[in-house]
Amino acid sequence: MPTPVENPRDPLRETEPELAVPLARTDSSAEARAVFAPLCAEHDLKRCLLRAFSLAEASTQHQPGVRQRALGQLQRFVRIHDRAEHTTVYAALLAQPRTRRLAQVAIEEHHALDAALSDLAEAVAAGAEQEIGERIGRYRDLLTVHLLREENELFPLAYQVLGSERCLRMVRRFRDVRQAAQRLEE
Repeated sequence: MPTPVENPRDPLRETEPELAVPLARTDSSAEARAVFAPLCAEHDLKRCLLRAFSLAEASTQHQPGVRQRALGQLQRFVRIHDRAEHTTVYAALLAQPRTRRLAQVAIEEHHALDAALSDLAEAVAAGAEQEIGERIGRYRDLLTVHLLREENELFPLAYQVLGSERCLRMVRRFRDVRQAAQRLEE
């Protein structure tokens, strides 16, 4: 699991307080973390792709092809991961009363992340240099809060409610759906 960011800014907490969920870890079970390790590894890859785009942006402001490729990689990865997460993890958690609210919050965060990534892509396409940095920051804030919420709250609660076997099946199904979606995009 990644090291939590100290006091991350939660834009949803500011604009939609009813969606606010504490970011503190609710379960320290090593087994729960192990079950969801494949999803957390993908979260780490999302963080790396965002860093790669940020670095490409910082070092190649006058080479739009480089930043376009980096942004395209991030968008593709996010699209595939999110599609698999929605059809497997969120679908299972929405069906459970104890996990439904956190799943709804995570889905709302996905919508905000999609909008922020679209805004970033528009700024890149327009060559709006000043706006790009601001939009990267907004996307990074939203992503950080969302991933911390999933890793520290949603996944441990899912493990408590669904149990080890159901979570393992859900994570295997996530990988299968993700691989199928990736093949469709190739």
